[in-house]
Amino acid sequence: MTLTEGIRWIPVGSSSAKAGLPSENKGSDDHLISILVSHCMDGIKNRDETDIDCGGIKCPKCEDTQTCKGDCDCISEICKNNVCIPAESCKDDIKNQDETDSDCGGNKCPKCEDEKICHEDCDCLSRECKNNTCVRKYRTFTFTLYVDSEEKSNEYIVDKASLWLAETKICND
Repeated sequence: MTLTEGIRWIPVGSSSAKAGLPSENKGSDDHLISILVSHCMDGIKNRDETDIDCGGIKCPKCEDTQTCKGDCDCISEICKNNVCIPAESCKDDIKNQDETDSDCGGNKCPKCEDEKICHEDCDCLSRECKNNTCVRKYRTFTFTLYVDSEEKSNEYIVDKASLWLAETKICND
């Protein structure tokens, strides 16, 4: 089989051709025919293809793990570091699906750490979303503390995670 400028020469009449396989060994009963093959089906990375027979303007989109230059080259529509990656993942370092920040928040991914983007309290590990940012929830309480029978009143900051508060919002987890 020889490839010349988009033309593939295929022997016809041989046992290999009847089986659908091209043959390099041309017997006396072989007849050559030429078939114009699209550059998107020639088994070679050429023209504007980003990988073999895919990507670019005229070829089909590339499968996952194939080389790409942009999102439009991939079936998943996600090209990262010049590789097509699967869509809808909580580990793709991309804000997609219903995530509120990259790989967190929403209904499908884990809750977001502090300082990540959120839409509601249930998007955050701290269960506190203020101004669309997950924040650590602290409360200030004034109470009397007795140490060695000595009374000391003061304000103390108490981490919500270490104190059960009745107003804790219930989330579907």
